[in-house]
Amino acid sequence: MIFEVLIGVLEILVLFFVPGFFATLAFFPSKKEIDFIERFFFSIAFGITILPFMLFVEANFLQIPINFFSNSFNFIFVAVFSAFIYCARIQFIKMPELFYKIFSKIEKEDAVFFLKKPHRK
Repeated sequence: MIFEVLIGVLEILVLFFVPGFFATLAFFPSKKEIDFIERFFFSIAFGITILPFMLFVEANFLQIPINFFSNSFNFIFVAVFSAFIYCARIQFIKMPELFYKIFSKIEKEDAVFFLKKPHRK
């Protein structure tokens, strides 16, 4: 009984931690940006938010039933896609220049530009 509970808790931690960890690598590829504790908690937070959100969108908008296959696919998709983005950002994989323009850091001036209200004539 206790062994089954421990296995269940371990499965839930892996389910939420692994895709979230790869997502944090995609968002924060450098070890200088966030430390180990922040990466650990961001991993859990991203895992808890990304996977259920994807299941919600698939179930309500794409009419894909929530089952073992859809959950496993989302788990693998998030992990592989995030790992791909991470490898591209550290330039382990050579990508077209457009990719680096899209995923480069937004400068402070650019972020302020998006926050300004448009002028009406």
